[in-house]
Amino acid sequence: MIKRVLITITIVFLFARVSVAWATEIKDQSQVLALRIADLLSSEEIHVLDIRCGEWTPSLKRELSAELLKREFDVREPHSIESFLPADETGVLVQIDLNLDWQQVEEKSFFSYTTRRIPISTFVVKQISLPQNRLLKLDSFEVLLNSESKPNSSAVRLRWFDPLIAISVVASIVFLLWTME
Repeated sequence: MIKRVLITITIVFLFARVSVAWATEIKDQSQVLALRIADLLSSEEIHVLDIRCGEWTPSLKRELSAELLKREFDVREPHSIESFLPADETGVLVQIDLNLDWQQVEEKSFFSYTTRRIPISTFVVKQISLPQNRLLKLDSFEVLLNSESKPNSSAVRLRWFDPLIAISVVASIVFLLWTME
């Protein structure tokens, strides 16, 4: 009984350690993304952030808002256009979208090859003038957020000449065994 409790506690601590490491990795990547996005913006007008990046949304919004405030931007919350932008002022709506694409990578050797899929994240940054809703600027950049490959990568595949090599090896062994005394 005590052994099971100790094993359970060890597993819980292990998962807690892994989740903390994963969270710090996301925070570091979010800071890099926030710096890159902040470099695309200019500080003359009011900025409203609209971030649609899946699981990256909370951390990216926090880091980007902090970076823009450091650079003395006028950042407002996007509740409704009327509530944050008076009729006589203009502003910029910054929409950030995450598009996920997959790239297939082949690893070749003389006898075999494997293929695996790597996720490539494309961040699209649109700057839209308010209240005219006119597209001012469109930027995009690709990032390898999680450089790990997809766990269901293909099994090792043989090349077309591998059966010929295998048949030659087996035939040679049979010939040697047949001719030996």
